[in-house]
Amino acid sequence: MQLGERDRLKAVKPIRVLFEDEDLIAVSKPIGLVVDAGDERTTDGAEDLISALEATGRKVFPYHRLDRDTSGIVLLGKSRRISRDVTKLFEEKRIRKSYLAVVEGLWPKALNKVELKIGEKDAVTTFRVLRAHSHTTSYEAPIGIDQTRMDRTWLEALPKTGRKHQIRLHCADSGHPILGDAVYGKKDGAGDSGKKSAWDNGVGHALHAYKLEFKHPRTKTMLTIVDPPESWKATWLAQMEIGVTWAKLFNAHEASLSGEDKQ
Repeated sequence: MQLGERDRLKAVKPIRVLFEDEDLIAVSKPIGLVVDAGDERTTDGAEDLISALEATGRKVFPYHRLDRDTSGIVLLGKSRRISRDVTKLFEEKRIRKSYLAVVEGLWPKALNKVELKIGEKDAVTTFRVLRAHSHTTSYEAPIGIDQTRMDRTWLEALPKTGRKHQIRLHCADSGHPILGDAVYGKKDGAGDSGKKSAWDNGVGHALHAYKLEFKHPRTKTMLTIVDPPESWKATWLAQMEIGVTWAKLFNAHEASLSGEDKQ
């Protein structure tokens, strides 16, 4: 039986809004929600992002999607009048999407681009090492665990194409799967990917869509929408003993990007 509107509102977790105007809304999708459930839609509407926003009285439609266990920014439309323009921005790669990932092992700094077809389609992702952490300077490996699997690298990933599971596949193919990735992670019991582990804490996988940059089709204003992964401070980044504040960390990161071509 369908829940009443009042009960439905109580069932839906609050969704944090990062940007909103009469045409667009950008929100922070938590881990565990699909964007548009489709056949998976539940009677209380609390299992997908679209239903959660509809429960607040908004009528929205997605321009792109994130996997269930990937957190971060999702851009949705509120008005159809600029939908063709926004879709064109995505198709012409004029929306710059930045992701953060924590992967197993020490990512080679020289590996700044992965070009690997997904299916029959070209797929390109560029990577930038933000912080590396070796087990030799921190904790001791538990018995039976390969110590090299306890190394960690925090990456920025910039997908140049938009294939399904692109960043996850490119990391795994490079020998450095994303922590907590139960699909593409290593499943031999030695690493932290592909299974629940002492480091996982049941928080999905370590991939977060943290920034969108684009020119608003109607207002012509350059928008930069940022969503730092707050939950990581107590989970993935805690493993790497990163104790600096977000402001300091991201300001340093943005300064390092100055002068780069952001197209």
